[in-house]
Amino acid sequence: MIDGAGNPWFAADVGLAGDRIAAVGRLADEPATRVIEADGLVVCPGFVDMHTHSDLQLLANPAHEAKVCQGVTLEVLGQDGLSYAPVTDDVLAQLRRQLAGWNDDPPGFDWSWRTVGEYLDRLDGGIAVNAAYLVPHGTLRLLAVGADSRSDARVYNVGSGVGTSMIDMARLVVDIVGAGRVEHQPWPPMVQQIDTGDFVADITRIGREVGWRPTTTLAEGLRKTVSVSLGETAASKG
Repeated sequence: MIDGAGNPWFAADVGLAGDRIAAVGRLADEPATRVIEADGLVVCPGFVDMHTHSDLQLLANPAHEAKVCQGVTLEVLGQDGLSYAPVTDDVLAQLRRQLAGWNDDPPGFDWSWRTVGEYLDRLDGGIAVNAAYLVPHGTLRLLAVGADSRSDARVYNVGSGVGTSMIDMARLVVDIVGAGRVEHQPWPPMVQQIDTGDFVADITRIGREVGWRPTTTLAEGLRKTVSVSLGETAASKG
């Protein structure tokens, strides 16, 4: 037995009641409806796959045998700044084309969600593993300004009159993260045109306007995440 807490391994039995661990110890004399002989094997908590691109495959193949058979019980989705929510019809069509090489584009698949909440509800509908979702910054940028390469001022200056703005992206982050079900993840190729301080300040200010109060720790975490993505930390260290 390896308990996942950093303790030395130990020999033990594991008793299950339904889908819960009911007992750990010497249980040979306890009644059981089924006994799995695991002598010579390792029993341990499921593995967390921190960088996966199963955003679509979890829904297309909810049994998820490819990961379950490796002991993975939690998938972290939304990696590399791209995923399938939140989207509009146009952004979803673009993402389907762009990500088909990673995730496939199964014929007849139901793409009816548009918000992050609707996507998470689909995951809650019956996948074999647990899932956590990072708000994909690149997808937010596609929603706000499209895929055009634009300078910082043209993309994010509220007074420029071009498209929407960084504030709109910040509002999207607040709306989604404020619900408490996901975290925000900037990704280097997608955030090179962001003013770090302004983006974090906008998220914090807008969050307070709608009653979501980011902590100092969260704001600093956002600032450091965006700074590292932009290479500012490395630059400051020379």
